[in-house]
Amino acid sequence: MALPKDIETTIRKYALQNAAQFGGKAASGAVIGKILAENPSLKPAIKEIAAAVSAVLKSVNRLDVEKQVEELGKLAPELLEKKKAEKKDLPELKNAIMGKVVTRIPPEPSKYAHIGHALSFLINYMYAKKYNGKCFVGGH
Repeated sequence: MALPKDIETTIRKYALQNAAQFGGKAASGAVIGKILAENPSLKPAIKEIAAAVSAVLKSVNRLDVEKQVEELGKLAPELLEKKKAEKKDLPELKNAIMGKVVTRIPPEPSKYAHIGHALSFLINYMYAKKYNGKCFVGGH
């Protein structure tokens, strides 16, 4: 499979972005992942892409971080913008009444809670907090 003509530019922009984010050293796996995410049809040519990425990384990783950021700013300035993480709220509970929501973390049959219970507890606690309710831990 022949690689697209602009693949070197694509590789370079993602290599520069990765290097700028991680102290000046880009990782080939991260760059390959970005390329395949952008163009999944290139997956059959993974060996050729890996070789091209390796060649570009050698030149990108030789640059100091300031030069990497400068070049990325010229090549793909949109990749320099830090995206703010969206704050997601819990879905609304049907028929929930403010102050009346009560959640409970039941006792574990083996008597010992473990790290797997953390997510369950957190969800229950967050719903109780959202609706000004109560969250009980253990007991009958």
